[in-house]
Amino acid sequence: MGVALVAPIPAILTNRFKMTVGQPDMRILTGVEMLVDCWLNVELKGQPPFYRHKSAALRMSNQSAPICGTQAFLASAYDQIDQNWKMAIDAGYSKPSRENWRWKRHLNLSPANQSPELNLERAIVRAGDEVWSNQMPTASGLVGSTTNKRAAVDLVQSVIE
Repeated sequence: MGVALVAPIPAILTNRFKMTVGQPDMRILTGVEMLVDCWLNVELKGQPPFYRHKSAALRMSNQSAPICGTQAFLASAYDQIDQNWKMAIDAGYSKPSRENWRWKRHLNLSPANQSPELNLERAIVRAGDEVWSNQMPTASGLVGSTTNKRAAVDLVQSVIE
């Protein structure tokens, strides 16, 4: 598509994402974190992805100017994912897990896990009869047999029209 992002991509980021399919760090979203950092124009502080740092969130919260270039970012992100997918197919990884997009309700949580997010997620699923599912895998095995094992949609609702 060739859409340019608002901020140029710094060398520190491009060097980090020069990977090939089958390497342990290769994922279907490889390179997208770099695009997010550039789109949000976050400070290159700490380890990438930089947008995950508290300092980046605080800086963006205090920013009065709106974030621009959303369509260009989305086009670039789509192009990167498409490129990753095509590289995976070319490398022979074309058998995603059969578990992707499966409907399963995960209701139990380890007593040691005190995550407010997971507790809320499980509570919604428990209270929602059979119309709610959680932790639905979406990308397991897309670019390799051991990649994206934890890529999942947190909450999914079945809507019958």
